[in-house]
Amino acid sequence: MQLVKSLLYMTVILIFFYLLYCIQHASSQESATEQLNKRLPNFQLPDLWQPDLSLTQNDLNDKISLLVIWASWCGACKYEHDFLMELSQTRIIPIYSIIYNDNRRDAQAWLNGAGNPFIKTGIDYDGAMGRLLQVRGTPTLFLIDKGIIRYEFLGALTQDSWEKSFLPLIRQYNQRQ
Repeated sequence: MQLVKSLLYMTVILIFFYLLYCIQHASSQESATEQLNKRLPNFQLPDLWQPDLSLTQNDLNDKISLLVIWASWCGACKYEHDFLMELSQTRIIPIYSIIYNDNRRDAQAWLNGAGNPFIKTGIDYDGAMGRLLQVRGTPTLFLIDKGIIRYEFLGALTQDSWEKSFLPLIRQYNQRQ
């Protein structure tokens, strides 16, 4: 009986650490998307602030850009927001965004309160663009080089992930221009 209790206890502990490991690695990881090094799909999404305007793939065609997929209901998106605000002030890279499965009013309220680091924001009301980009969660960030998806990052962007993952790629693609 003591052996069964010990085995059960060890199983519970192993499951706990396995789940902890999965949560940690799912919170910020690269994606093995099939779209890497392929052209951004054609899209046209209504602009958050001016519904008569649109965010399209053409906005991301002529430069290295960061495309952030986010939602006002997303806790990790709120966590990374301060860093995105700092990043937008450096002007290292233009930051665009797509609101994913969210509504205009909530997204505007969030950005009005927390600040807006984005040059332009499109609204993906029904998640169709997210499915096209194979988004698995929010936030998801794409490094776009002249319309080509070069890198995908799932999870909240931090100073560490920015310096280790994004900056080397930005330098690499800037050298080729």
